[in-house]
Amino acid sequence: TPIAPTSGGSQTVCASSPIQTITAMASAQAGETVVWYDAATGGSVVADPSLSALGTITYYAESVKNTTPCISNSRTSVTLTINPKPLVPTSTGDQTACASTPIQTLTAGATAQTGESIVWYDAATAGNKVTNPTLNSLGTITYYAEAVNNATACASSSRVAVTLTLNATPIAPTSGGSQTVCASSPIQTLTAMASAQAGETVVWYDAATGGNVVSNPTLNSLGTVTYYAEADSNSTPCVSSSRTAVTLTINPLPVVPVSGGNQTVCANTPIQTLTAGATAQSGESIVWYNAATGGNQVTNPALNSLGTITYYAEAVNNNTACASSSRVAVTLTLNQRPVVPTSGGNQTVCTDGTTTQTLTATATGNTVTWYTAAIGGSLVPNPKQVGVGTVTYYAESSNGLCPSSTRAAVTLTIVGVVPNPIANDQTVCSNGTTTQTLTATATGNTITWYTAAVGGIVVSSPTQVGVGTATYFAESSVGNCLSASRTKVILSITAVPAIPSATTNKQPTCTNSTGEITFVSQTGAEYSIGNGFQDSPVFINVASGTYTISVRYKNNTACDIKGAALTIRPIPQQIQFEINGECADKDYVLTATPLSNSYDPNNIDYEWKDSAGVTVGTNSNVFNVSNLIASTSEKEIFPLNYTLTITSTSTGCQTIKGVTVETITCNIQKGISPDGNGANDNFDLRLMDVKKLQIYDRYGIKVYSQSNYTDQWKGQSDKGDDLPSATYYYVIELNEGQSKTGWIYLIREK
Repeated sequence: TPIAPTSGGSQTVCASSPIQTITAMASAQAGETVVWYDAATGGSVVADPSLSALGTITYYAESVKNTTPCISNSRTSVTLTINPKPLVPTSTGDQTACASTPIQTLTAGATAQTGESIVWYDAATAGNKVTNPTLNSLGTITYYAEAVNNATACASSSRVAVTLTLNATPIAPTSGGSQTVCASSPIQTLTAMASAQAGETVVWYDAATGGNVVSNPTLNSLGTVTYYAEADSNSTPCVSSSRTAVTLTINPLPVVPVSGGNQTVCANTPIQTLTAGATAQSGESIVWYNAATGGNQVTNPALNSLGTITYYAEAVNNNTACASSSRVAVTLTLNQRPVVPTSGGNQTVCTDGTTTQTLTATATGNTVTWYTAAIGGSLVPNPKQVGVGTVTYYAESSNGLCPSSTRAAVTLTIVGVVPNPIANDQTVCSNGTTTQTLTATATGNTITWYTAAVGGIVVSSPTQVGVGTATYFAESSVGNCLSASRTKVILSITAVPAIPSATTNKQPTCTNSTGEITFVSQTGAEYSIGNGFQDSPVFINVASGTYTISVRYKNNTACDIKGAALTIRPIPQQIQFEINGECADKDYVLTATPLSNSYDPNNIDYEWKDSAGVTVGTNSNVFNVSNLIASTSEKEIFPLNYTLTITSTSTGCQTIKGVTVETITCNIQKGISPDGNGANDNFDLRLMDVKKLQIYDRYGIKVYSQSNYTDQWKGQSDKGDDLPSATYYYVIELNEGQSKTGWIYLIREK
């Protein structure tokens, strides 16, 4: 039986135009022939196993033996397929754009049918595939889109072209510069200027973006306007990405300044400085010149010498620097003054007491005018003094332009009867330590002192130095006019006792509430501590307080002298203290502590007594009860009572306070070692007032018991046998207070 034919392979192709024909192929063994059928079994013989239309067909090849009627057991299938080609893609359109900054990217676009994909090429046929059909640089490029079926991979019969173009964007025009000017008359016209690159045209707008085209970018009125220049390409529709602003400004001129006024004055000494003044509008400044036009600027328009000068003020706007169209003139003049008149001299006469006298002031120099004051005042046509009195007139000289800088004073005085001086006698007490000085004084015109009421010697310093008395005479004068008589003045310095001294030799105590002050006695003196004087230098029963002491002579009670203040202290504070008992190591001690700082521990005597009144301790605020009990053979019965007396050695104050000691137990031994060395040989409870002691071993068996115990146990049993080294439990029953229990070690040397 022949074997099934070998297939020439199934065929799948994309349709061409005109459509092609494809034929199924298979081969048989030598001596065999291939017969085609339209079914895998049975079916009809196919003479031409081919396909020439869109679609799919399967033929089946059978091997037939050339010499026998034998055929192959199976047939070999061969499938033929002609797939349709996709339609040519639809372009989304060519793209032409003006480059932006940063430059943009253009991407070619095309659309295919459902189930198809676009594949881009750099040529209309053949060429190279392009993964990213874009343009992001200046220029033009064309890409070609082919449609490919996603299932059959058949491509469209042709490709669609898509062209991308990026044109250069003009740069913004170059400004000819903003223009700011001051208005002229008639007003000028300003025109905005800007330039573009070759092949470009400048177009003006009234806004930085959008806005309206301005055909004539000018300004010919006061104010400010801004125009915006755009560069437009002559060959492409591209314009500059931004516009260049050009501002035109015509500022108004300031008004002419207002003059502060011309100044004409008379020169002073030292000569003054005149400064020209003018005012401008708000927001403007004054600039001074030495000429009405042109000229030089003047920093300081001033005059400080005799003569005349004119300055010219121009107003300048602080923001625009525009100057006024003209300047205002200000003239400064300093005229010379005449010299001060020469006074004819002051005039003083003494009244004769009977007639009315007259004095007339005189002065020389240019034209002299008299006034009632050195400055200002009233004119005086006839400068006279009539009768007793004084008047001063002031002479001013004038040269026709200026008065003299000052006036010459002339005083006219007719002195009346000069009154006698007014003065008082002076009497002081000596301070007892320094040499004092009294100086005579008097009031009334000019005072001259003499040693006598008439005649005598002039005294330049009318004084009394030290204890004693002196008499002087005061004479008053006005010029050459003298008082009718002299006034007598007596100066006296009276002796006083020596500065007193005293002692507070007695201060209050707890038994005496007052103190005592004793003066050092002085002959002929009497004494005071502030409440009157007494003959005795001793003051008794003085209450607490501070006293000022003084002394004076009995025959001169007007003068006393004070000494240092003395203080009688308050009644001493009562002694207050507390007594506290505590353990100090193994000893029980009592300690006295002051309360409220009621005494100084350094000035105190201590005396401790027992309940029988026997002194058991002195000279210490600490009393060791344990040591006292240990030092006596008698057995103490608790509680124990003691008293402490504290006496102040400085104030004599004394306080007694009692204290009760319930027990003095401070430390129970932890163990004993009865080896005969004198240390811890026995269980010592002598200070505890023990009623009964019981000892148990660790099993709870009582091994020792003793009533009225003191220190008898040395590690023996009740039978007197030595107990072995071990830990034992004790129960201590006290005569007063709670029982005590614990453990004690018994250690024996091996």
